[in-house]
Amino acid sequence: MKVLVLGSTKRLTNKADLQAFKEACHDIGAALASGKHTVIVGSDNGQTADLYVVEGLASVRGMHNLIVHYSSEQEIAPADANQN
Repeated sequence: MKVLVLGSTKRLTNKADLQAFKEACHDIGAALASGKHTVIVGSDNGQTADLYVVEGLASVRGMHNLIVHYSSEQEIAPADANQN
């Protein structure tokens, strides 16, 4: 199964929450690797879940499927996009 990873640390305000986020992402990556899933990420930014999930993926021995979808273009949604 292909799994897209999304998440951000931008709203985490204390070190304990940030550490818990990183550990959870690492555990998710390891579990996806163990389950032989394909992981899809869009960044290697340290403020996203992507980086920590990939670190978890890499912590499991063997070859793993990883798709990096990166675009240099940024899409801007209309202001009311979340209301529909």
